[in-house]
Amino acid sequence: MSPDDLRQKWFAFFQERGHVQKPSAPLVPENDPTLLFTGAGMNQFKAQFVGKGDLSDRRVSTIQKCFRQGDLENVGRTPRHLTFFEMMGHFSFGDYFKKEAITWAWEFLTEVVGLPKDKLWVTVYDDDDEAAEAWASVGIDPARIARFDAAENFWPADAPKKGPNGVCGPCTEIFYDYGEAFAHGDGSDAAYDSGRFVEIWNSVFTQYDRQPDGSLVDLPQKNIDCGAGFERVLAASMGEISPFGTGLFRPIVDAVAKLAGKDYVWRTDGGLTEGEDARQMRRIAEHVRAACFLISDGVKPGNEGRGYVLRRVLRRAIRDGIQLGMGESFLVDLVPVVAEVMGGAYPWSEDDVRTIATVLDREEHAFRKTYDRGVRYLEDEIAQMGTAQTLSGEAAFKLHDTYGFPLDLAQVILAERGLDVDEAGFEAAMEAQRERARAGSKIATDIFAGGPLTELQDQGVGTTEFLGYGPGGTDDPHGEGILADGVVRGLIVDGALVERAEEGTTVRVVLDRTPFYAESGGQVGDTGKIDFAGGYVTVRDTAKTEGYHLHEGTVTKGALTLGCEAKAVVDERRRDSIRRNHTATHLLHHALKIVLGDGVQQEGSLVAADRLRFDFSHDAALTPEQVAEIESLVNGWVCANDEVETNVMDLESAKASGAMSLFGEKYDDVVRVLAIASGSKELCGGTHCARTGDIGAVRITIETSVAAGVRRIEAVTGPAAVDLAARDRGIVGRLSSLFKATPDEVLGRVEALQDEIKAMKKAAEKAKLAAGAQAAGKLADQAEDVDGLQLLAVSVPGVDAKGLKGVWDTLRKKGVQGAALIGEQGGKAPLLVALTQEAAEAGLSAKDLLGALTGELKGGGGGSPMQAQGQGQDRTRIEAALEAARKAFRARA
Repeated sequence: MSPDDLRQKWFAFFQERGHVQKPSAPLVPENDPTLLFTGAGMNQFKAQFVGKGDLSDRRVSTIQKCFRQGDLENVGRTPRHLTFFEMMGHFSFGDYFKKEAITWAWEFLTEVVGLPKDKLWVTVYDDDDEAAEAWASVGIDPARIARFDAAENFWPADAPKKGPNGVCGPCTEIFYDYGEAFAHGDGSDAAYDSGRFVEIWNSVFTQYDRQPDGSLVDLPQKNIDCGAGFERVLAASMGEISPFGTGLFRPIVDAVAKLAGKDYVWRTDGGLTEGEDARQMRRIAEHVRAACFLISDGVKPGNEGRGYVLRRVLRRAIRDGIQLGMGESFLVDLVPVVAEVMGGAYPWSEDDVRTIATVLDREEHAFRKTYDRGVRYLEDEIAQMGTAQTLSGEAAFKLHDTYGFPLDLAQVILAERGLDVDEAGFEAAMEAQRERARAGSKIATDIFAGGPLTELQDQGVGTTEFLGYGPGGTDDPHGEGILADGVVRGLIVDGALVERAEEGTTVRVVLDRTPFYAESGGQVGDTGKIDFAGGYVTVRDTAKTEGYHLHEGTVTKGALTLGCEAKAVVDERRRDSIRRNHTATHLLHHALKIVLGDGVQQEGSLVAADRLRFDFSHDAALTPEQVAEIESLVNGWVCANDEVETNVMDLESAKASGAMSLFGEKYDDVVRVLAIASGSKELCGGTHCARTGDIGAVRITIETSVAAGVRRIEAVTGPAAVDLAARDRGIVGRLSSLFKATPDEVLGRVEALQDEIKAMKKAAEKAKLAAGAQAAGKLADQAEDVDGLQLLAVSVPGVDAKGLKGVWDTLRKKGVQGAALIGEQGGKAPLLVALTQEAAEAGLSAKDLLGALTGELKGGGGGSPMQAQGQGQDRTRIEAALEAARKAFRARA
């Protein structure tokens, strides 16, 4: 079963049972300051679980993106731990309860996924007879129903005794039994959730309200909160003990191995490959996948909070890569692999992939420098420790403070050698540093941990004043918000404050005032230059942290010094393009609500110089007529040339006025409200046109799916829209010439040509299958009699993976009971091992026989005991592979 097959089956199963499919919430929770990341499917439904919020849908199903940093240490070492994972969820808000939830769980796993019933075990809460009876009614063996106390089978854990007060309830869990061979596969001694028994499903029955006196009062609305591990169910369906053995990870692990110049040998029994190299390759694969999704949901490597969690993940992956001997920028090479593997459910545009790759490349480049310096220092300190087992707090602090080396990574390296670190001493040194900073001392720090911005704050340097909104907000003579005089208040080079940046130096410049817009709320940062006496800085991007605008660029001419006067000049043409695209985004949002209904909610956006991108919630693809209507509405408002009004007011007044908030935007107590006569009114801190006519024109270029229930529109404006219309006119003209037809006739001619090509392909495919069947008829005579079974291992040149199935069908009809077939496709060796029921009952396994082929051909694959498919990489080993298969036939029959 492929990952996309499992997703489709999940939603179809629960849709048939009245559930409304909801899209995954972002990994960064919206309007929920209690959560760092979305870590469970129920997070977005907190209000519904307590009977508040939108209760129009009482039955809901999702597949939720999740991230949990608590499992970071175990990734790659155990078969089952991941940081980023997907949670299949079905929820009932005061509708059905235990009987239905348990029955559907059993039906889905055994009938839809096809897991063997004797491989499933369940646990229930000690006193939950209702759940136990529901399980008994589905026919599960009572011997495989275990009861546990509130520490194991209650949510929150141990709530009846320890609280917290509020909504709570018992739960039931389903475990997949991998058998005695994996009794301690993850090093755990636990009877359940160990290597042998892996939890794949958990249904929580929120039925109580815990009172301050510890009593449990029945809730008027009883709910179901079900979470099934997507990766774990997929692995179980394939007979793999680990998600790393599934299509979600295999291509990524193989890509890591290739970049490292190493082989990752996949075990044919579904177990986890041992060895430190294998663990590191798995960890890199998992961490880069997690990082890609965090970045795609707006998280950037940083100094605190979510940004620092992402940085920890990346630093561990980079260290593993360094130890495996991987060259610099290896993370970038893995991004397209992740995008391809996950693209079915979470498609990213080429721009998204480029953005993710850029973030990863910057982080890897910066940390490699930090790592090299830090490791050298740490090695010197370890050498001087002698027989001591604990690194001093002072040494750990210097490692962190001078070399930017995080404490947790130092602890990992020390632990590998059986050493520890004096954490109390480290914390004392950190506090002493803070005191010195407050006293005015200048202490070199890494930008990632306390760093230069903290120093600027401690020195009393005020935050940057933004003057980029236009008339009345800046001193530039044109009133366009693109020019401002300022003073250089900070220079950051290689993560440290400096007093001077020479020509050619990459630098982050902090000014006391600036017209440069810093990336925020989907709008990209401004570019331009900063002029100073004797030179200038070319600004490539602008970011904002701790209230400071960081102008990132290169000193192109001269030497920039702290305290000098400067003139900040935004690239006017680029700013104009961004303004057009941002104002058009607001108009597009409003048009979507008119055409599709008020249920449209923004799920993300990008406002760049070359285009705009808008993600929104909607269950179906837009029709061409809807796209045309939306485009027509927006261009109508453009032609109306309405004024784009901006008003500054307090946040509560803005909300009361009906202004909408935008995705990912963080608002202060005082906000800007952007209003257009068309009816659009939104909170927005971005830069905009003065009138809608300044947009010129809007052309929608893409309407596509982003994820289940989320659509994406991309568009261009102004000169780009005109250029696109000219290009399209040229294409139509060229097609008219080629087909010798009028523009109105071209479409019909193209459709007729497509039909002709389809017919030709179908005929060619039919001929290929006939040729394969003819060849198979002759091959059947070569079958070897092994204990009464007719078995054949043979190469079939010129037959692709699809054709191999036709060969097997013919062989089977001619009395062959088992075949190991090697085809030919694109320089590779497609593989098919297939058996009849009689051969399988005699003890043969297609999956094991496939392993004999891939072991020689350096390939991989998988399947069932009756049929397995794969691909070999080394065609020079075909004869050796066939002989290995024949030996396996004889030995196992």
